[in-house]
Amino acid sequence: MFKLTKRVSVLIVMTAAIASSATIVACKQLGSLGDALAPFTPKLRFKEMSLKSLSFSAIDVDFLFALDNPNPVSVKLASFGYALGLQGVEILKGTQNDGLKLEARGESELAIPLSLTYARIFELVAASKGKDNLDYSIGGQLGFNTPVGVAHVPFQHRGAFPVLHAPDFSIKGISLGDFSPLQGKARLDLKLGVANPSGGSAVGFQNLRYNISLMGSPIVESVLAAVPDVASGASSEVVIPIVVNLLTAGATIADSITNKKPLDLGFQGIVDVRTPFGVIPFDIKEVGNFLLK
Repeated sequence: MFKLTKRVSVLIVMTAAIASSATIVACKQLGSLGDALAPFTPKLRFKEMSLKSLSFSAIDVDFLFALDNPNPVSVKLASFGYALGLQGVEILKGTQNDGLKLEARGESELAIPLSLTYARIFELVAASKGKDNLDYSIGGQLGFNTPVGVAHVPFQHRGAFPVLHAPDFSIKGISLGDFSPLQGKARLDLKLGVANPSGGSAVGFQNLRYNISLMGSPIVESVLAAVPDVASGASSEVVIPIVVNLLTAGATIADSITNKKPLDLGFQGIVDVRTPFGVIPFDIKEVGNFLLK
């Protein structure tokens, strides 16, 4: 599927790292009609890859092309075929024969939308591991109705496609940090593991908003401003202190210590992840049974 618009406002433009690396082949190989069609053939050029949405699970972009019609009347787009490849692997292929019209003596915009999950990309493209960008190529052929016949114009563009590798969070354990029965409270230290198992660049984190439950009941809700950066292929741990009211949870903690009973812990939160493509929120949800050490 593709869409045609008139000079729409630019969406979120990708950074210079994914800028154009090739030009469009246009007005060549017009078939048996030869040079006679050249003055009437619309000119095609790649404009940009416009990011509509990006998360750690999926990406939604438009590949935008500019079509300039030199004719004093509107020109009908008779056919359009295209294919998209990542690292040499064909991901998307399509054709359209809707006969959309180009504005007379003006520029129209052709958008090829692409929505993909990263799980699908990783499944199809083995070379995606450890890379922040994948080489892409998009090309095909457009057919234009002109006053003297149909002109077929091939096009080809190459660039770089952004890839996000999700970090990994896990509860590593919980320990008793401080026990103050006279003050009616105890401090538990939860160890949260943070890993970047398959990412290209190091990832940084900020503003971890979280809530923790103990034996199914919420016990704390807070924000951790700083979480250490994690290099590609590396991991680290963050200790999160939990102050527990002994009036409500003292018996559970004492039972866990005395009888070696595991505690049911739940950790849920959202953290802002700094990536090469901006700050992107990441959801965390971890549950498990842990012995109090």
